[in-house]
Amino acid sequence: LLGWLIVAAVGSAYASSIRFQRMVPRYFLAHGFYQEAVQQAREIPPVAGGVVFGALCLSAGVVGTVWLDDLSREPALALVAGWLPAPTRGLLLTLLRQPVVLAALLGSLYALSLAVWMSTLTMLARVRQRRLSATQMLTLVTWPRWTLLLLLAVALGVREVDSAWVTWGVPIGYLLVAALAVRRTLADYAALVPASPGMLAAAVLVHPLLLLALFAAALVVRYGGHALFVWHLIRFG
Repeated sequence: LLGWLIVAAVGSAYASSIRFQRMVPRYFLAHGFYQEAVQQAREIPPVAGGVVFGALCLSAGVVGTVWLDDLSREPALALVAGWLPAPTRGLLLTLLRQPVVLAALLGSLYALSLAVWMSTLTMLARVRQRRLSATQMLTLVTWPRWTLLLLLAVALGVREVDSAWVTWGVPIGYLLVAALAVRRTLADYAALVPASPGMLAAAVLVHPLLLLALFAAALVVRYGGHALFVWHLIRFG
């Protein structure tokens, strides 16, 4: 149901905005014209952009829900849940039984993380005496993440075929989508600001996904033996 809602939202945004329709070929076929349009703050449909941003964030939430639902059948998740405090464990189990709520929660967290990153990029731009509007930043961050729609379709499709594809394919696919999106966003950002290598490095270092990866790495280092046991349990069952 949520998948169809996302498709309907994106389709409605496209059908209702001529400016949005014009931006699509510019982004994919004439990227220089896309950058020029964003730089001059024209041809940017703010309402349609907001709808697409929300749809992509919800897509990320649904993808995460599909992955967690698959992991919930793994003995490793039951083991990890047993290590959690009782209130946290109860909340996790409740959310797993409410996929719509879980998808909305994950999508909201994804949107919040992107909003924080957009704010950081806006502040970094002021170092170069450039002011980027919220609409410009929304465009720079949203459009490169169109591949989330493809990942959503794949995740919903393969979960009916082979659980292993979900367990390993979804996180790998998400990391690939995120890496390509960050690369494209920063390339467009550098063309608009222009940003120095140091600014781009700072933008990467404060990206929410990297911060999450560093946090996960710290947990692995802190609980090395437990993490290794969980890894083997996921890999070999």
